[in-house]
Amino acid sequence: IVSVLKKLMKLPWAEAEPYLLKCLLKVSRVRFSHIALIASLAGGLAQYHDSLGVGLVDLVLEDVRWGMDHPHAGNYQQRLAQVRLLGEAYNYMLLDSKAVFDVLYLLIGYGHDSEEAVMVLDPPDDFFRIRLVIALLSTCGSYFGKGAAKRRLDRFLAFMQAYVVAKDPLPLDVEADLQDLYDSLRPGLHRFSSYTEAAAAVAEILAKEAAATANGLEPIEEEDSEDDEADQQAIDTSNNMSHDEIDELDDAEGSGDAMDEYDRGDGSGAEEPIDDEFEREYQSLLQVRHGYGCGSVCACTILVS
Repeated sequence: IVSVLKKLMKLPWAEAEPYLLKCLLKVSRVRFSHIALIASLAGGLAQYHDSLGVGLVDLVLEDVRWGMDHPHAGNYQQRLAQVRLLGEAYNYMLLDSKAVFDVLYLLIGYGHDSEEAVMVLDPPDDFFRIRLVIALLSTCGSYFGKGAAKRRLDRFLAFMQAYVVAKDPLPLDVEADLQDLYDSLRPGLHRFSSYTEAAAAVAEILAKEAAATANGLEPIEEEDSEDDEADQQAIDTSNNMSHDEIDELDDAEGSGDAMDEYDRGDGSGAEEPIDDEFEREYQSLLQVRHGYGCGSVCACTILVS
């Protein structure tokens, strides 16, 4: 990733950024396990070009919302890849936990304004939204173990259980994945056996929040600052990295010469061996800029895969 990042930083950024965003968004064309590499690359680029990180998150959120309005089976692979990318983007600190939970509540609540909308967008025998929630929380839920993020997750799991028990009986594979998620995030979590029990728990949460608001207390979202959350997430991320990965990042980011080379982007830094594969993809990118077109597989996809 570090070597790919160095090479991408040499591109003429104003012209290359829209193309890079387009490539990074084609997550459904890469292996599911490689989506983390795409988010890692985006996180590295966003350290030097904030607009790329903001643009990537905005486009992913738009795609997730579009998928809610078009719940067709042909979009399932793309939608799963999008929420996985969103979770990995949180892991690389491109967005905060509040945005993640906004998406989670959107997944279980969108289109439930009327019975007619429910039957079209989220019928009782459609369990794909549950799969999306599982994919998102399986990616980044392990970081929601302290502070405001922990309280947000506890609250969401109550709403999630109410959503699940309102559905038809779950297929065995979905039930197994959901139980694995509960076991990994909240071992020993009490699962509601009926909608009445789940609805009562949700009503109790809402009543406590209403009482707290009436007493002038701050909501969960305001209790911890975003800076504190980002600091804790950075600590958790570094704890999950191997020593070799940390050393590699230190070598790449701690060198003043490397930073100068990134800032200049003119190739005047230390001489590096030529990567034939990268040169071919770079020439393909130049052809796209001049209107000659390129193959269907983007440069970023090839490099990270």
